[in-house]
Amino acid sequence: MQVGQQINLTILGVSFPRVIFNLINPTSLAIQPPVEINIKPKIFYPQDQPNNFHIIFELEMKSPNFFDLQVLCVGGFAISSDIDESARKDFVSKNAPAIVFPYLRAFVTNFTSSLGGVIPTFVIPPQFFQGPIEEVTVEIAQSTVNEPA
Repeated sequence: MQVGQQINLTILGVSFPRVIFNLINPTSLAIQPPVEINIKPKIFYPQDQPNNFHIIFELEMKSPNFFDLQVLCVGGFAISSDIDESARKDFVSKNAPAIVFPYLRAFVTNFTSSLGGVIPTFVIPPQFFQGPIEEVTVEIAQSTVNEPA
């Protein structure tokens, strides 16, 4: 058996800089209204930190006539500089979103369960991330994190 070098991927933290909840009509906990879930992962590479990157999840949950929930989740990472480009792409497009997603999922479950019963608790189904992720510029990343939706 051959043992390869461990690639150093460090999670620097996960934050939720924006949460917007709009209750349109409270519902009974016995009713599970239909919910549309839209999750968009994006990536941002800070110019001044070439070994760091951020996974940005924009989540939108809508239940017509009941509620709207928007959550912005940002996960920061550092990766070792001595990594080849294909391994870097795998970490960025597959591993990093898979690491941050459970934080987003748990946040939504905890948030909806803490609303005092005005809507049921929601658990986002597992997601699998494959393929390239949209890269955002400094201006878009700053406006996404700082501006209300």
